[in-house]
Amino acid sequence: MLCLIPLTGTREQYILEKGKTAIIPPGVLKERGIYEVIYKGTERPKLYLSGGEVPSKYTEIRETETFIKWEIPIEDHAGEVTLELISQTGVECWTLDIAPHEGKLGRDAYSELLEELNTKIEGLVFDAGHGRTGANISAHGVNNAPGIAKFILLKTYMRTLQKAFNAIKEEPQRRLIAERQAKRLSQARRSDKKTLISAARKPGLVAAITHQRSNSSYCTDPNPYFDLPARIHTFNTPANCYVKEVLYRIQRMILELQQSVAKLVNVDNPITRSRLTRWLKELDNYSLIINTMKNAFFLKDISPTPPDTAALIAIIGHPAYTRFERVTRRILYPRASLGFDNSLFNLRCTWQVYEYWVFFRIAELVQQAWPELTWSFPELNGRGFVYDIPDYTRMVGKGQDIEVKFVFQRKFNSYSLDEQCDEFFSISKTLIPDYIIQVKTRHKTELIILDAKYRTNGQSIQEGLRDIHVYRDALRNGQSLAGAWGAFIITPGHCGGSESLYFTSEYRDKHKFGCFILKPGGLDQTYDFIEMLNTAKVKLMS
Repeated sequence: MLCLIPLTGTREQYILEKGKTAIIPPGVLKERGIYEVIYKGTERPKLYLSGGEVPSKYTEIRETETFIKWEIPIEDHAGEVTLELISQTGVECWTLDIAPHEGKLGRDAYSELLEELNTKIEGLVFDAGHGRTGANISAHGVNNAPGIAKFILLKTYMRTLQKAFNAIKEEPQRRLIAERQAKRLSQARRSDKKTLISAARKPGLVAAITHQRSNSSYCTDPNPYFDLPARIHTFNTPANCYVKEVLYRIQRMILELQQSVAKLVNVDNPITRSRLTRWLKELDNYSLIINTMKNAFFLKDISPTPPDTAALIAIIGHPAYTRFERVTRRILYPRASLGFDNSLFNLRCTWQVYEYWVFFRIAELVQQAWPELTWSFPELNGRGFVYDIPDYTRMVGKGQDIEVKFVFQRKFNSYSLDEQCDEFFSISKTLIPDYIIQVKTRHKTELIILDAKYRTNGQSIQEGLRDIHVYRDALRNGQSLAGAWGAFIITPGHCGGSESLYFTSEYRDKHKFGCFILKPGGLDQTYDFIEMLNTAKVKLMS
């Protein structure tokens, strides 16, 4: 048995029992909180927080029981956290919900951030058009996707897939078909009755139909049946057949993942075994969700069919079907993914995901500012999947007498006065800003320094400005010893107050210094950022 006690607030105790779900009210566990976990029992277990061992703070071994105390600081994380107690007798696992810090993105924005991030990776790394040189999309089909990539993308998009399917379910596509049915005259529509009456007036037409009684005698039926046209609405459309076909494909993929994970679940490592067991439970849940979708009322009596021209036309013309098709294509035919394991969705630093998103977002904007250049990703081209963005990942644009580089996590070493350096260097310590935009022409080289700060409260903004101050003041051109052209921090928002000044165009234009808001879903300062790049372009090219 474990006892979890928040060290801030009411210090109320919460008991975590073996084999039972942790019952902790929402909002009790928060980011940047410190929590005490106490164990009393006969063993000497180890405690793991989403795969990472937590060192014990106090251990006391008594005659009849063992007393162990841990302190768990949770920083920079939000969402689900797995707490595992591993002993010789087995592994106990509890899933805890960590409420996001007030000055951060929050769980909904976090999911949106992940989805947009994957979209941007696919668009920039694998798009061979618009003057870019990228990996061939057809070369990275589903067969090249490792199982973990499929699982991660399935987990990323499952909620979005459910929303897209529910939108279809609210107003499914249907069509009107013309058939013929035997109906009595009293059940016929008025228009059909008039047609019959006028037809009955024609010579030689017998309107009445006889029927045979049990005594084999015949008589005229006073209310006979007629073969009349009927118009029936049906859900058996090409688009709905395609939806069912896609759901069958996803269910087959889930089955393959379940079989793959089941083969590995009996490994010796208890942490790995516990994680694989969780994955199996999640896959079982996904299978139930997909099975429920397959049995929806508008899909029951239709057969799964691969898409034809009619289905594609119908999908393009319907927003809900279009969204469903886009999401399922990402699940079934992944071209890019992030994360080595499920820690991306269990306990992944939000700031790191935001840094990745900002990298690909700014890469798009830099390409818009210099559309005449031919762009490439030297470190990413030819890779089927981007599991991690390595330091010094570059996007390079080349044209006549100009080269533009956008670099992630570039290291600037310090140089003494006796050394010669043609590139930028630091006059103090080694510095690694998040991103730099370097523009090199025949006559000069200029630098724009950018740093991502995903926390939005005033203190975090001030800390980010201090960091960017150091970068701007310390980085110098190796030839002219001039500093950077500009330095800015990128955040998903701000909380108002005195820091609002740094987000204004007037302040940024005057000092070539300040903050930009870039976040998923729009409503940010994308236009202002592009204007800054255009201003820099005119200045650097003059």
